[in-house]
Amino acid sequence: MNALNQLNNTTDTSSILELLKNLQKLKFFFGDLTGFYNADFYMSLISYKKVLYIWDPGVAISV
Repeated sequence: MNALNQLNNTTDTSSILELLKNLQKLKFFFGDLTGFYNADFYMSLISYKKVLYIWDPGVAISV
């Protein structure tokens, strides 16, 4: 959870909401639009990046 707290502290809420909305439109996220990182949102983001073949160190750490 430390990584999620850090992401929440360093990312603007409106940016998170925009990303959540886009992931929801693309059917990668099905949760509530909270404006904060949580485990479901983070896993949705990792899944989206994996589908796009975008390597992210977070994928290696989280999987």
